[in-house]
Amino acid sequence: MSMRYFPLVVCSILIAPFASAEIVDAIVATVDDEPILYSDVLMEAGPAMRDLRTAIASEEEFNQEADRVMRETLEQHIDQKLLVRQAQIFGAEVTDKDIDASMQDLRQQLGTNEAFMKELEATGMTMAEFRDRRRLQILAARMAYSKVRDFEEAVIVSEDDVQKYYADNQDVFTKKERALVRQIFLPAASGEAERAAARARMEIVLEELEAGTAFEDLAKAYSEGPGKEDGGLVGWEERGELVPVLEEAAFALEAGGHTGAIESEFGVHVLKVDKREEAGVAPIDEVRTEIEPQLRNGVAQERYKSWLAELRKSSRVRVFM
Repeated sequence: MSMRYFPLVVCSILIAPFASAEIVDAIVATVDDEPILYSDVLMEAGPAMRDLRTAIASEEEFNQEADRVMRETLEQHIDQKLLVRQAQIFGAEVTDKDIDASMQDLRQQLGTNEAFMKELEATGMTMAEFRDRRRLQILAARMAYSKVRDFEEAVIVSEDDVQKYYADNQDVFTKKERALVRQIFLPAASGEAERAAARARMEIVLEELEAGTAFEDLAKAYSEGPGKEDGGLVGWEERGELVPVLEEAAFALEAGGHTGAIESEFGVHVLKVDKREEAGVAPIDEVRTEIEPQLRNGVAQERYKSWLAELRKSSRVRVFM
């Protein structure tokens, strides 16, 4: 296999290399004196390329998207090399146990070991080569995460920053009317006899409820719907999320109130609303714990990009495609 510098991406050869095409390798970038090969980038981009080939019929569009994927993958490859170098400077290591855990995660994502082995075979790598690649990927990811965390810890978020973000993003913090709902549910088919039986059983439940038995206890004892073990808890429901007949009943209740027997196409229900929240913009004190981490992370990400850009400059990165 010959080696040369590669000034252009010849997208037409991206159509077949996952099978049997003979590829002339090329140096597509260097980090200091360390080369990055076309074959390495193509191997990383392989799954995305296969997805493109399945999704895009037009040859011209495919070639444009393939070029974009290759360039993005090359940039990621360069970043990985820079991050691995930094991790090694700080003495970071990835153990065999770490790699084993990562490989197990991949197997679980693919469903079976057979599917995993098929994907491995498609890359053209041996298991040892694949493990080496995972080691570098994990090392780079940990270095990136650690650096972002360092930058986050150094960010000071002022009250003015929080107030400005809140004022500029009112749409984000606008909430719909919602209710925290519980139910006791007895399923019933469309037959009148079965529905009559379900209504009769629910009347007994309602009598116990009126006599003072806790709704949660009755749900555990009688309900046949989801959330039974949690006292019939359905959860927070916004307007428009429930079946219309149930929504109308639920949003007519005050907090702590319950309905009588309600029939839906699924069966017979009794609903209880634990809490109500009206529509409107959430108060700033309620969302402050969401705003501050977002602001810190936003600043940290910008500082991380600048740090990575400086690494590139100091590492004499050159790209030939």
